[in-house]
Amino acid sequence: ARSARYGHAAGMTSLLETPVVTATAAEAAAYEDYRRNYEQFWRQFFDPIAVRLDQTAGDRMELETFILPLIDSTVYRGIREAVLSADAPVALDVPSLDPQPVAVFSLNLREEAWDRWLRNLDQIFVRILGRRSAVLDQFGPAIHLAVADADPIIGTGSGDLLGVFGSDTRLNNEMIFLPVALSMLTRPCTLFVELKDPAAALAEMTRLPTGPVRRDQGFLGLASSLYRVAGEDEWIYTLSVEGFVTLRFGLRVQGRYLVVSNLPLTHRPTLRGVESAPNNGMQLSLHPGAAQVLLPSLFAAAMERQRGAVMEGIGMLQPFMVSGAVSVDEAATLHASMFGFAPVHPAGGVYEWAGGVVRSPVFGQPGMERQPAFSDDAGGFGVLQRVRELAVSLQFEQEGLRVRSGWTFVPRGQ
Repeated sequence: ARSARYGHAAGMTSLLETPVVTATAAEAAAYEDYRRNYEQFWRQFFDPIAVRLDQTAGDRMELETFILPLIDSTVYRGIREAVLSADAPVALDVPSLDPQPVAVFSLNLREEAWDRWLRNLDQIFVRILGRRSAVLDQFGPAIHLAVADADPIIGTGSGDLLGVFGSDTRLNNEMIFLPVALSMLTRPCTLFVELKDPAAALAEMTRLPTGPVRRDQGFLGLASSLYRVAGEDEWIYTLSVEGFVTLRFGLRVQGRYLVVSNLPLTHRPTLRGVESAPNNGMQLSLHPGAAQVLLPSLFAAAMERQRGAVMEGIGMLQPFMVSGAVSVDEAATLHASMFGFAPVHPAGGVYEWAGGVVRSPVFGQPGMERQPAFSDDAGGFGVLQRVRELAVSLQFEQEGLRVRSGWTFVPRGQ
């Protein structure tokens, strides 16, 4: 069957071949409203914008972006109200650790943000210890969360290294830190809280009461205790739920930080020093080369996305094949002529036509899907396969936002 205007199933007439030549006054007005609203919306966030790309060394690249002005900065308001801006002459010093973590998330918090957070912590201290601790007065301004190389039982975010802290933008304000909390409960993490006076903070910690500090006979049956490690300026806080689940958190002062570890008995990263971030508000640092235990999970996440893309590609090509295309290449050409693009199979395979179905020799076909297993000789994969280190930092400057991304490549041959 063929339509004189729209063609047939394997060769439908494209929109470019049937241009709109007339429109009613209402249609024209509706389109003009759409165009004006579209331009106005994006101008709120990205107009004007300046971009600069530098190659600072043979294997080092930096991309700096400056957005000014943010006419309607509701998207950034929460961050702006929480972190320091360029007006505050306080550097964001990021801890350098050994062993190197796979990711470090750093914040320089405003005093108002610290006040809100400390009020909540104060209530927790009173409930747990029965008293307020003056050690809270020493917190600020920076806080850092370092995620160690490990294979979590519960995955957070997108499953890749960029989503280690979660990436679901649909989370509301109350749940925005849920992925971070899950990371603290599923993989080795260390929290570094900057101290105004480390000696005073340590003195306050030595005054904390130790032993059983809470017993709740309620539904969860929570029991907690705090004890000091013999001969060390280190404390272990234990939280037990009905005796079935036990969590241990280590507390110690190291350098200029209060260090909180969720695996204090076996994971003890050493503080080598600090490195100042180029911007003082916030920074996310990634070290793909440090991911060894995590590598199979990263590989599985990458293959899952490729498998999903291949299944979508099969869905695009199948209608053309059953409508008369003589080959998969012809089906791809017809799809490109009609929609402006054609599905591309990931490296390592091609789309095939067998048994009346478009399939992939690597990922199978709908209803019979598969994907490669990880092996030590799997080779590089993903967008970060040649990246040794990646850091993205930001700071607010008057009404604008400055973002700097820097990455270092692994030299070829390594």
